[in-house]
Amino acid sequence: MRHQALQQADGKRAARILRRFLLLGATLALVIALLAVWTTPPAPLLDARQVVVHTLRWISAHWLNAVAIGAAGSVMSAIVPFILWQRGRRGRHSVERASGQQARERAVILRRVQYRWASEAQEQ
Repeated sequence: MRHQALQQADGKRAARILRRFLLLGATLALVIALLAVWTTPPAPLLDARQVVVHTLRWISAHWLNAVAIGAAGSVMSAIVPFILWQRGRRGRHSVERASGQQARERAVILRRVQYRWASEAQEQ
């Protein structure tokens, strides 16, 4: 029961983090797109627009090719198993903690039952 509650809490926390990450990414993409398309931004944003436009041009010239996509895929295929292993490891620890607590609770109950049985046997 406790393990399920921990999993639900972890799932809610992970969903909250994912939502924040997606919101931040969407906002960043929107700002970059706006700066790239906006031809006459106000003076304080001119430098930012130039950086964005030059960066996007460099990326399209140098990184949007098959080698770069293959490299990104290789990096992701190397990182994802480690992340999954880490998450699984944390899950096992929470199960071990929960089962350790359950074992302590069972031991307390057994002591109470054993004491009660022993006291009843002595009374007879």
